[in-house]
Amino acid sequence: MEIGYLTNRGRRREHNEDNLYVFSPSDTPYRGAGMLFAVADGMGGHAGGEFASRIAVETLGKYYEHYTEATGGSGNGPTVDFEIAVRDLISEANAVIYSQSQSSPILRGMGTTLTLAVLNDQELSLGQIGDSRAYLIRNGKIEQLTNDHSLVAEQLRMGLITEEEAQYHPAKNIITRALGTKEHVESDFYSVQLEIDDRVILCSDGLHGVVDDQEMLRLTLGAQTTAEACIRLVEEANNRGGPDNITLVLFHLKPIKPFWRRLLKI
Repeated sequence: MEIGYLTNRGRRREHNEDNLYVFSPSDTPYRGAGMLFAVADGMGGHAGGEFASRIAVETLGKYYEHYTEATGGSGNGPTVDFEIAVRDLISEANAVIYSQSQSSPILRGMGTTLTLAVLNDQELSLGQIGDSRAYLIRNGKIEQLTNDHSLVAEQLRMGLITEEEAQYHPAKNIITRALGTKEHVESDFYSVQLEIDDRVILCSDGLHGVVDDQEMLRLTLGAQTTAEACIRLVEEANNRGGPDNITLVLFHLKPIKPFWRRLLKI
């Protein structure tokens, strides 16, 4: 497993309201629970947006540790149901953000998108709310794994507008679901069985909103490492104006070379 991640303010925003999270329980008693990755894109102004996205990822980390410990994530207890785990993670984060927003007039109305992934062996469990995305790169092709919760995306799925119209639609940034804006939230869940050499990208719309899928594919596959790919992708988004904060997590299930090839460094 090779992991890269990067967040950047972009060129037009004064503050970075995005946050990301990478957690590996490999050195903990619940190491069998799987790795946790997340990207959150805050909304509601600098104070609210940055706070909401930070609460989201911090709550995920704390709650995931407690959840997996309580359910026997080390393999010594009951098997973890990852759909329940992902939905519980999102509900907990939503409850914390909503409670904070109700306690302060300055934070009222704050919210955040959230795309989270739990990787256990080669099973990928995804939770989604808002318009941050998850992509799968496999066999030289890229596929969007999640559906955006946005006004334009819903019109596109209903066939009311074309993909070209969606790309330049004046309401493309209006999302229909967000974490923390309501007391209860409905999230989407996806499960994917990964294969060796697969790459997965989680990203905010500061990346996918300006860099199209094929360009993301080219830049990712053209990099030597996941860290280099993250740098290239952020640079490309900024080269195209950097209109928003840019955040991504990229992980690669790298094939393991035979011992003799590693020994000879080939």
